[in-house]
Amino acid sequence: MAGMHQEKHISEVSRLMEQIEAEYQAAESALKDPRTCGSHQIINGHLLAINPLFDQLAEEVGDKDDAIRMFGSAVWGIES
Repeated sequence: MAGMHQEKHISEVSRLMEQIEAEYQAAESALKDPRTCGSHQIINGHLLAINPLFDQLAEEVGDKDDAIRMFGSAVWGIES
């Protein structure tokens, strides 16, 4: 049963990371797109959507610092 729980945990972490990356990339794309770069609502909306996802990620991994490292690695390629 522990293996099944571990797989579900890994799957949830992966899902959250994918969603965070997608929101970040959408905000970054909106920032670079001349049609939307002036629309702070669009960019801010994507960035605000990351907050609850990040909180869930921190809860899943058990430590906010670990979640920050995962975010930095996934979004900016920062390895610690």
